[in-house]
Amino acid sequence: MQFIQDIIANSQWPVLTAFLLGLAVALHPCPLAANIAAMGYIARDVNSRRKVFFNSIYYTIGRVLAYTLLGIIIIAVMRNGMNTLHISDFFSLWGERILGPVLIIIGLYFIFSSRLHKEEHCPHLSTRRHLLHGWGGSLLLGILLALSFCPESAIVYFGILMPMSAQSSIGYSLPIIFSVATAIPTLIMAWGFAYGIGMSGTASLKGKLSKAQHAINGIVGVLFICTGIFCLIF
Repeated sequence: MQFIQDIIANSQWPVLTAFLLGLAVALHPCPLAANIAAMGYIARDVNSRRKVFFNSIYYTIGRVLAYTLLGIIIIAVMRNGMNTLHISDFFSLWGERILGPVLIIIGLYFIFSSRLHKEEHCPHLSTRRHLLHGWGGSLLLGILLALSFCPESAIVYFGILMPMSAQSSIGYSLPIIFSVATAIPTLIMAWGFAYGIGMSGTASLKGKLSKAQHAINGIVGVLFICTGIFCLIF
């Protein structure tokens, strides 16, 4: 982290600075717990590299959409000389407060979905893959985690990245670079886990993993619950 911060402090290139700021945010202890939960979600289909790949792509797209659309608004406001402090205060105040309960609810759903789907009015995860268990869930998770600013990430985004973007001729592209960088550590962890098992796993192991999908969903659910509790407490 100190190495990245030193480069940021001495960098004269906005693109490099935006990229390093994104990495610094992703590796900070504040959002790191949420990133670990996201890793579990992206890599949960360990028996299918294709699913892991597309989960990661849509997760990244979600982060890009959230940071970029918010950035476009804030850059336009700042270039018109308006104060954006109230926007920063809003996201830093409510980001983690909303994130914690939402993550806990998602985790509970993953854990108890096999029981809930026995009721006709509550569909099983596999019947709504595009909403929660498929590409839609990865997209929404990326958006949710991007907008859930903790105080430190709010300072970096609103206090460093946005002023730099407002003054740069390529300012509107910098939130895109930043958002991709925030997703990289999560994607590396997810790909390393899923692809590592795929490379070393025998057909027998892959078959066992396929049968253990329910247990994997439970582990992902526990990760989400623990992360939600962490956000509420800290």
